[in-house]
Amino acid sequence: MGTTTPAVRILPMNRRKEFPHCKNTEELQQRFFLEDLPFRPNGDYWLYRAGLVAEPGTVILFQSDGMIIASAVLRDCERFEKPDEDGYEGRLYLDVSSIKVFDPVAKDVLGRIWPEVKRLGRVKWSVNPEGYAAFERGLKHIETPRV
Repeated sequence: MGTTTPAVRILPMNRRKEFPHCKNTEELQQRFFLEDLPFRPNGDYWLYRAGLVAEPGTVILFQSDGMIIASAVLRDCERFEKPDEDGYEGRLYLDVSSIKVFDPVAKDVLGRIWPEVKRLGRVKWSVNPEGYAAFERGLKHIETPRV
């Protein structure tokens, strides 16, 4: 008996701007997704660019440096009327028990599952949730936070 993923969204991140202390993807995965985010109140992920419109239960695939590097399930989201004093425009509330990092997944792999994904960049993709099981089966070296 499987569970149905209501939606899957690809969220681009700008490692150099948002996480200047992380020199590469592996460091971003370890320092932010495994060591920082799981211990934030409400699993807060702050957004520099306009918030994400998505339903609770949506799987968020985090994209950095042209690859999918992590995933988490959305509990809720908030869009601010105007950017806050730090320039953030919204916030996601994530289920910290669902956070995963894995070997980065390239665009060509995504394109076999979701042909509409022609490139990864600054676009927030909404992809068919029916392909998510195939995406998960292909993940390698999955790590979760130790909470």
